[in-house]
Amino acid sequence: MRAVFVEEVQNEIRNLRKLLPAWKNEPFDQASVTQMRRSFHSLKGSSRMVGETAMGDFNAKFERLLDRLIDKTLAPSPSVIEAVEQGTNVLSELLLQLRTGRAPRADVQGLMRTVDRLIKSPRVVVRPAGTAAADDGSVAESSFAGQRDSAEPARPLRPQGRRES
Repeated sequence: MRAVFVEEVQNEIRNLRKLLPAWKNEPFDQASVTQMRRSFHSLKGSSRMVGETAMGDFNAKFERLLDRLIDKTLAPSPSVIEAVEQGTNVLSELLLQLRTGRAPRADVQGLMRTVDRLIKSPRVVVRPAGTAAADDGSVAESSFAGQRDSAEPARPLRPQGRRES
């Protein structure tokens, strides 16, 4: 069962890496977001089935973050995109940890805290670009093009401090 799980993780990482460049070019493309969410959702469930609860929790956070984009209560800001990209990279390290026992070099907990902050950021209603301005507090998709968002940006992943034994 573990070998099947490892293969699934590899496939989903490939899928996410294939989807990321297109999504970065078209951050409001719901199809890409939905497919990425599906990958994190699949990994969440299968991780938990094989007893990898930490990996399951990691994937659950990204699933929730992408849920906010799908329900259009969070815009795909540069911080959100950067966090998802870092999450995809960390999955490779988590897979390596599963195979070799070597701890990830990335600050996994720091990234998860960043994703939590993004998930908990104020809700907005994202409406399609080009639609008439509304007096409901909604934000047009084009309002976010090329801008940094107000949520704290994802920090670059860096090795965690460890002592050699």
